[in-house]
Amino acid sequence: MIKTRLRRWLLAGVLTSAAAAHGVQPTVELVAIPASLPDGATVYITGNNNQLGNWNPSAVPMEKQADGSWRISLSYPIGTQLEFKFTLGRWGAEAVNAQGIAPS
Repeated sequence: MIKTRLRRWLLAGVLTSAAAAHGVQPTVELVAIPASLPDGATVYITGNNNQLGNWNPSAVPMEKQADGSWRISLSYPIGTQLEFKFTLGRWGAEAVNAQGIAPS
């Protein structure tokens, strides 16, 4: 099976303690930085809760940025455990590591 590769990606998860101190849920920003993508491709994120699409690989598109990265910001209560993957909208096209293996 050939998988489209998002060869390089960066997770930037930042919980702002100042927001939490004021009773606001912290925001997590998730960032994918693909080495290359097919023309017209959209990067999606999927994961273990409703905001992440409940593991539906095409439910939550990320926003393309001018620098070529893809981002999404979500708010969660402190202590929430997140599991997620990046896809191109289907399981046959999920992000893989440098060895071509999809993280489990």
